[in-house]
Amino acid sequence: MAANASLMIDDLLRQVPEGQARLFERPIKDVVEKRFFSVHMNWEYNPGRLIWHNEVPFEQAPWAGSRSLPRRPIWALPQPDVTFKGPSKQIVDFYALGGEQAFFISTKLARLIEELDPGSLDIRPIAIKAKDSVVDYNIVMPARVLEAVDPSRTDILVKDKNYAGQWIRSVEFPGDVVFRDEALVGVHSFADIDVRGWYWSRELIDAAKVVGVKGLYTQIAGRTSIVGVDDL
Repeated sequence: MAANASLMIDDLLRQVPEGQARLFERPIKDVVEKRFFSVHMNWEYNPGRLIWHNEVPFEQAPWAGSRSLPRRPIWALPQPDVTFKGPSKQIVDFYALGGEQAFFISTKLARLIEELDPGSLDIRPIAIKAKDSVVDYNIVMPARVLEAVDPSRTDILVKDKNYAGQWIRSVEFPGDVVFRDEALVGVHSFADIDVRGWYWSRELIDAAKVVGVKGLYTQIAGRTSIVGVDDL
């Protein structure tokens, strides 16, 4: 069933009766998201070397927020106790722990993001204890959570699942996700209410390359197979 180009996911949810599932096929085909990409930790830089000693269980970890799960801010965490198994010079700029919901980034990277997109991050300063020194660092999460998926260019599956007699509604993406350009004018860093991840603009990724940021890779949004785009 084709989704109207002017609708948003919130509108599609109202079209599906409780207990049913419906696939809304994108009317505009063969479009790939070219500006925003999800960011992930590059494990080549962290074979178990960065350790979060008082990491909380997944259900208590920071969460940007979604339709079904409210936001869990970084401020609710106990002060993170983080060590690095090596000298401080080997610490890179980006780590993602806690099921890729808790992001640890260098002050250099935090400043870059804030310069390009002021106010787009919640930032909590922490310290990493390396072998030779203590390094000022940050735990962050996206401050901006948007409904940015474009139903006119993205296949969207709305599905109800029965858990112990209660219908739980999910929004799934059988293929790639494309975001609405008009929702992201001037935006370089955000989380989406429907598709999990932290999304950076091409401009932010390229700026990070210029200043030598290390420790992350990017992927096309929503892709079911793991396909890397940038490797920093």
